[in-house]
Amino acid sequence: EASAADGKSGEPNGTEDWLTEGHEWLGKRVARTFGEGIAVGTIVGWLPENEAEGDPALFHVLHDDLDEEDLEGYEVEAAFEMYRTDPRTAKQAAKDAAREAAEKEKAAKLAAKEKEKKEKAEKKAAEAAEKQRIKEKEREEKMQLKAEQEVARQQAKAEQEKAKQAREAQRLQREKEKQAALKKMPPAAPPKAKTAKELFILATRQQVAEANKGLPNAEI
Repeated sequence: EASAADGKSGEPNGTEDWLTEGHEWLGKRVARTFGEGIAVGTIVGWLPENEAEGDPALFHVLHDDLDEEDLEGYEVEAAFEMYRTDPRTAKQAAKDAAREAAEKEKAAKLAAKEKEKKEKAEKKAAEAAEKQRIKEKEREEKMQLKAEQEVARQQAKAEQEKAKQAREAQRLQREKEKQAALKKMPPAAPPKAKTAKELFILATRQQVAEANKGLPNAEI
């Protein structure tokens, strides 16, 4: 098995631009043998495969003793297996696995909580939007009803004015007809002159009335 000293150190592919995200192996612990000893470290960076240059993907390992090395994919897988099974690291590997599982569970709970929070917020926003929609609809319906009532009021007013004009026209027509009828009637005959006898009786009645003011007209 290759030792840590056999690893590829220095600038991989002529660059130090290690990626620190975008791969599931980042942050994983590995173990590598060097002679009778064992070197434990963490994957802290990686470079994707360069097909044009024929270079495989590389993973940069920082050992706990601050030594560094670059591994290819198959070497990383072997280092994972050693870390899990070697008696010198198996206990710590189990702890790491338990911690990882706890972190995943915590992350899952947090994600579920965030999802629930988001769903509640979306539900609240939807309810608010629906409430606003209903409110706007009611306002539009009230405005429509008010407009219809105004149109009806104007129509009734116009009908009343029309009826008033019709009545006035009928009155003027009747007045016109009345005036026309009066014009067609023959002139009234002058009052008939009273006779001497009638004048004498009238004068006598007036004298008697003056002399007897308390006497009823019928007795005169």
